[in-house]
Amino acid sequence: MYQEKPMSWEYIAGFFDADGSIQFHSKSSHVYIVISQKESEAAVLDEIKEFWQAQGMYVMESNSINKETNCYWTRISVGERKHVRKILNKLQPYLRNKACTAKKALKILDEKDIKQKQREMFCKYGHKRTPETTYINKKTGKKSCLTCRQIRGRGLQPVAPPIQ
Repeated sequence: MYQEKPMSWEYIAGFFDADGSIQFHSKSSHVYIVISQKESEAAVLDEIKEFWQAQGMYVMESNSINKETNCYWTRISVGERKHVRKILNKLQPYLRNKACTAKKALKILDEKDIKQKQREMFCKYGHKRTPETTYINKKTGKKSCLTCRQIRGRGLQPVAPPIQ
């Protein structure tokens, strides 16, 4: 192992700038952080993984083989939104090559959080959600709009309320 000095965000930022990537899933706007390394040189990935896990982050590890070069690769990745955000915020002051991509990823995560909060405040038809207007299915725990349920119960299709 490379444990001459303790692992730091500065070191990870430099390593990530060189051998990491920020991946975007276009349909879901999901953001992943990935770092890959040849298996023979992957000890540093274990240190990074342990560093992140010590801070409560969920880190996945996978191994694969490049069939053309017959070389084994180790990859660590983080995909949980709050962990991706924390990592990017910690790395951002030290990033050079991936600074713009990290900024873009954080913006996507912020936009996704805003949309999530809007979904929590309003049903898909725009009715405001309150404890009084929200039905919670006891079996599944799913929440639905009582206004929409009442409209459907009358055989009608819910529509968004008029803009006032």
